[in-house]
Amino acid sequence: MKKIKLILFSLGCLLLLSGTVHAASISVSANTKSVIVGNSVTISVTVNGTGASSGKVGAWEYCISYDSKYLKLTNSTADANTCVKTGAYKLTGAKETFTFKALKSGTSKVTVKSYALYDYASEDQMKGISVGSVSIKAMTQAELEATYSTNAKLKSLSVDKYDLNPKFSKSVFKYDVEVPNDVEKVTVSAQKDDSTATMSGTGEVSLSEGLNKVEILVTSQKGNSLTYTVNITRKELNPIKVTVDGKEYTMIRKEEDLPSDKYPSFEETTINYGEEQDIPALHSDITDFTLVGLKDENGDIIMFIYDDGVKEKYIEVKSDSVTLNPLELPESSDFELYEKTQSNFNGLEVESYKLNDEAKTVIIYGRDVETGKSNYYFYDLADKTIIPYNDDISKYFKEKLEMYKYVIYGGLGFILFLILILFIRKPKIVEKTVIVREPAPVQPEIKEIPVPEVKEEPVEEPKVEEEVKPKKGKRGRPSKKKVEGIPGEVPEIPINEDK
Repeated sequence: MKKIKLILFSLGCLLLLSGTVHAASISVSANTKSVIVGNSVTISVTVNGTGASSGKVGAWEYCISYDSKYLKLTNSTADANTCVKTGAYKLTGAKETFTFKALKSGTSKVTVKSYALYDYASEDQMKGISVGSVSIKAMTQAELEATYSTNAKLKSLSVDKYDLNPKFSKSVFKYDVEVPNDVEKVTVSAQKDDSTATMSGTGEVSLSEGLNKVEILVTSQKGNSLTYTVNITRKELNPIKVTVDGKEYTMIRKEEDLPSDKYPSFEETTINYGEEQDIPALHSDITDFTLVGLKDENGDIIMFIYDDGVKEKYIEVKSDSVTLNPLELPESSDFELYEKTQSNFNGLEVESYKLNDEAKTVIIYGRDVETGKSNYYFYDLADKTIIPYNDDISKYFKEKLEMYKYVIYGGLGFILFLILILFIRKPKIVEKTVIVREPAPVQPEIKEIPVPEVKEEPVEEPKVEEEVKPKKGKRGRPSKKKVEGIPGEVPEIPINEDK
């Protein structure tokens, strides 16, 4: 029995010693395990189990190892860059940091090598030390974005305790909810299907009577987005329907539902509508306009001018310097070079003068809602800025245009004058011999054959010479005598020998 107890005691001591030894270790961690190529990552190496007692680490030394093809050391708290040579308890601390720059895509490991830990009391090298390592994955920005999630759906959607119609499904994006008339606020709650996505549009929503549209926008990590729409209808008691330009609206009957904060130059008031019903409205003493709110089929509230009935939409065009109520554009000879057109102001069409289709500035006519004065204004379609119309600017450009017009007319007249002169005047045609020297073509030699000149001569009658007695020849025959006559003709004349 005693032997068994002794054995158990010895095993317990060994376990305690083993636990003491394994309490000393070297751990390796990183501030991030993935890094973009060109960026930096910081590695921390910590000696654990240090202390000023036996069995504790009192001194240490180690080096770190990494793949230089993927990482480049740029900074280190260790004196020898990658090696800690003189680490000691209470002197240098037990933690060192190493900063690396990622060189190219790939995974590399940072680990500890050539390490030694020494006991604080005995100064002996400690055995059974465990060391850690960390893997770092480097990738390009394009490779990183390729890993981004495209999930932009909701996992759940609810409006307090009220039922959605239809029931929620992540692939259905439009819902209807109906609440009692006395419910003025609801809370819209939703949960993303992907934790990396972002979401907006949830939370507490104030309800006006009638339709209230709530949109929840979900954007994925990749950047694509989806919109979930919840149409919340707050029941309205005895709604007042109004038709303007063939479109049906519901009149706003509660003061808190009017967007009064958007019209600071107006004051809240009430009007009597129909059967002695008090309707909230806005009134301006400057412009003498009274506005009422009408809600359309999409739940949007639009302000209309009221004057013994609903008349027309009230429009305001705002800039940093002035707020205008555009009016009908009057005819003016100052703008004969312009064309009348329609310009878009925040979704509303307003009459304007425009120089041409490429012009970025138009001229509108409107009333300053703060002063009540009406005037022409320049409106920059790109910057959305408004400045008062200046006659001097208009006159300057008009004078320039007139000047250019006269210059153009004068130039055209001069050209016509020249053309008339050219038609009236006959130009003298001067013949000029132009000698063009060109290399003579090589031709075969032609020999000239002389042709005898033929002259006509009068024909003379042949002359007859006197008869001459010819001498007898040796043989006693008469001889032949040539008679002069026509060249080439030699007649034979017989000689009468009897004479």
